[in-house]
Amino acid sequence: MSSRFAIRSFRRTAIAMVLPLLLVACGGGSENDPPATPTAPTAPAVTLDATASAGQLLAGGATTLTAAVSDNSAVSWQLAAGAPGKLSATTGASVTYTAPASGIAVPTAVNVTATAAGVGKTVQLVINPAPGGAGLSLIAGALGSHTVVDGNGATARFDSISGIEAAANGSWLVIDNRALALRHVSAGGSTSTVVNLAVSTDGFGQFLGIAPATDGSIRAVQRLSTGAVLRRLALDGTITTIGSPTPELEGTRRLASSAGNDLFVLASSAAYSGIYRVSSTGTVTLLAGGTGGGTLSDGQGAAARFNSPTDMVRLPNGDFYVIDGQSVRHVTAAGRVTTLALTDVDLPADATLRSITARADGTLGLLVHTNSRYTVYGMTTGGALTPLSGGLRVLPAESGGLRKTDFVTLRAGPGSTLVVANGGELHTLQAALLEPLAGLEDDSLRDTDGLGTEARFVDPKFVASDQRGKIYVADHPTGYGDVPGSPTDHGLYLRQIDAAGQVTTLLTKDDFGRPRGLLADTAGNVYVLEQARWLGRLDRSGGAVYKIAPGGTMTLIAGQTEANDTRPIDGKGTQARFARPTFAGIAADGTLYVYDVDNTIRKVAQDGTVTTVAALPADVGVAPDGKRYDYDGETVGRIEADGSRTVVAGQKGKEGTLLGTLLGALPGALGATGGQASLPGLLTPTGLHTFALISNSAIVKLVLPH
Repeated sequence: MSSRFAIRSFRRTAIAMVLPLLLVACGGGSENDPPATPTAPTAPAVTLDATASAGQLLAGGATTLTAAVSDNSAVSWQLAAGAPGKLSATTGASVTYTAPASGIAVPTAVNVTATAAGVGKTVQLVINPAPGGAGLSLIAGALGSHTVVDGNGATARFDSISGIEAAANGSWLVIDNRALALRHVSAGGSTSTVVNLAVSTDGFGQFLGIAPATDGSIRAVQRLSTGAVLRRLALDGTITTIGSPTPELEGTRRLASSAGNDLFVLASSAAYSGIYRVSSTGTVTLLAGGTGGGTLSDGQGAAARFNSPTDMVRLPNGDFYVIDGQSVRHVTAAGRVTTLALTDVDLPADATLRSITARADGTLGLLVHTNSRYTVYGMTTGGALTPLSGGLRVLPAESGGLRKTDFVTLRAGPGSTLVVANGGELHTLQAALLEPLAGLEDDSLRDTDGLGTEARFVDPKFVASDQRGKIYVADHPTGYGDVPGSPTDHGLYLRQIDAAGQVTTLLTKDDFGRPRGLLADTAGNVYVLEQARWLGRLDRSGGAVYKIAPGGTMTLIAGQTEANDTRPIDGKGTQARFARPTFAGIAADGTLYVYDVDNTIRKVAQDGTVTTVAALPADVGVAPDGKRYDYDGETVGRIEADGSRTVVAGQKGKEGTLLGTLLGALPGALGATGGQASLPGLLTPTGLHTFALISNSAIVKLVLPH
């Protein structure tokens, strides 16, 4: 056999052996074999989306609910058991939900569920109570304040009264010194601003004293950068400087005019202590006293000595009566000084003589402070005392008394009129009782729980709302009377206001640092930012975020309470670091957002994880109407889409005047005192078209037009 034949034979044999195997592998076989069953395709999952045309409704309002299903499955709708309102239908791609017209006292969540092909989707709606008409109204606290508002009676405000003098026709001139303003109060209590030095271009400084002149103008001694100087203020606004700065005028305590338009000045300083005559041209001469301080000494002119004179009155005959410490000094028109013996009433050892005035019947009036009471005495020119008022108690211990302020004085007007001025208000004394004349003092000397106007806030800094009927306020009771921003500006005093206006104290923590923000969620949890305590007058870096449960339990979420010099550090719990945190807002899921130094935004999860993010989510820091609002302490503004600001409440003070709280129709007026002037800070949404805000020492409700 040749090799070629052998190869061909091998190939045929191999093909014969392999071919059946290939046929089997390829599915070949008998034509009687059954075909393979194809695999059925997997059906796509049904998806369902449900939305509402409006998620926030007023009582009686309606919204359209729409469902989108990925196939043509029928959609059914169900209102949560016990939920208020009704659906227009229980099936269909679109239904209408209508809220009840009444019975909604606080914002109420309502769940509506759409179901299709076994898949469900829940839409949450919020039904808000009818807010009432647009305007400002009081929720809780007191509207008394230290600011400048012209108006009638208690609608007027004084910033800080430091002097008052009787003027023509039973009216009064009032020095409102902290505001650098001179105010006029009519006999009926109508207050207007005569001069506002805060915006004057005439170089005016602090008022040291005023006196009406016989020509109808006003004489004023003011302290300028160059020294104390006498000026004439005409009723037409003309201002004339009389003479040049004079050292004798530096310690001016009170002025008195004469018929010849000479001016008499009571001065009390380290170098000059006595009564000086100032001529119409500004020439200063000594009447009595001279050298500052020292032992009381009676005598003629410069031989007499005053110690620390504080008040003076001039009688029609030209004689003077001066309060000098615990003594009353009589000074004749010729300058002879004698010390009176006060008789007929034994004054307590702790009695302080506060002010003296001349009455129309020729007698004097003397205001005396003893312990926590003020008493007005009638006094003869010889020193015999007769109580006129009994004890005028210091508020808030009793109503009908005087507020606890540094400045309290007594002045006599026409007839038997006596006026008592203190801090931010004027009262007339009638039948031993004080009757309001003008102004309203801030009587928030302590934190007091109570209903509405019975409650008191000392120095509210931040306000937040759970948008379910409760409002929370971070107060500062220990800060009263201190300079704003002083080291005592610390401690957490968390107050709660319910839907009826009842104020309660939820939590106090004296060892808390400086509150820097307040937020609340719809479950009633409150979140507060703490900045580390101050050291001296240096604001220290460092801060922490706390969660306060409805029962008052306080838990640290993130950060550290100790001061640190680090920059913001991301991390979890106490591993995170804040520098100077302030709240930016809270998301619907409870995630907090914080502003920090270097324009950083920090995200704080409920588990305490802190991360830095590039921007705030679109729904954080917005009101229920989807808009952003801010509050600069005088006006509430709506931030428009183009970034512009539209004022929706309040008004800017005119000519530098700060307005106080004026309730009623918009725009009204607002007067915030502290905190963070933005959402959330001084202003918080409480529902659809409604807000709570801090104005002076009160919490005020704002309702926007709707």
